[in-house]
Amino acid sequence: MKTNLLEARAISMISGLRLGLEDLEDGKKRREKEYIWYGRLTNPEVLQKAARVETQKQSSLKGKGGTIRVRETTGMGQVRYTLTGKAYSGRGDADEASTPTSKDLHEVFKAITGESMDKIRYTFPIEGTDLKWEVDVFIDLQGNPKDWIKIDLEVPDVINEFPPLPVVLADMIFGGNAEYTQEQKAKLDELYSTVFINKL
Repeated sequence: MKTNLLEARAISMISGLRLGLEDLEDGKKRREKEYIWYGRLTNPEVLQKAARVETQKQSSLKGKGGTIRVRETTGMGQVRYTLTGKAYSGRGDADEASTPTSKDLHEVFKAITGESMDKIRYTFPIEGTDLKWEVDVFIDLQGNPKDWIKIDLEVPDVINEFPPLPVVLADMIFGGNAEYTQEQKAKLDELYSTVFINKL
């Protein structure tokens, strides 16, 4: 079933989904549908208009069918730790479950993986819907922003019409509901193995 953006709001309310599955840390499995844009940010001043800003540091273990990670989130005057498992069924499609965990487990995951994905997340609500843009600006170990960013849009079902992005991207990569090209796949592999990851 395919929907447009306005119908997505109604489906979201009916299904009981909130703005993001990552905000639901009750250990229950839920279906996630997500669209992702990648690119170089050309107007960073727009980030000052975000409704929420938080810093995320996570380390992940990857398996054949998905990933499990521990994330440290700092924002809203608090620090929290979350354990999340994702079982992928297709690009942007996953069963996800999250539960609160400890700083100690976060440290253990960092020691096991030897790497960390560190980013500042800027959240922009989409007017007239229950949806939001999540703009991730990746940072190095000293907190300096990197060149490429990632933008997530989590929806309750497949959509064909997308609202304007909250920022302007150069060299944008977006597959929509189609498959990535081989060139795009190669670039994303490079980004996830180098730019988006800090070696510890």
